[in-house]
Amino acid sequence: MMMSCKEITRLISISQDRKLALPERMQMKFHTMMCSSCANVNKQLGFIRKAGKDQANGGSLDRPTIVPKSE
Repeated sequence: MMMSCKEITRLISISQDRKLALPERMQMKFHTMMCSSCANVNKQLGFIRKAGKDQANGGSLDRPTIVPKSE
């Protein structure tokens, strides 16, 4: 059974703080392949996290450096 968008966005948020277990990663990956809205949430949260880290390290919010999250 496919997880709901609400459940996936929760996993996306959790994945910013810790590595997900394999079943969680698989469900998130499968869902985001099928759901562009959740895929966008994943990209946006990654961008926000990266921009915050850049700012904390003396970077500029004008042009944060974006490095794709490796899986």
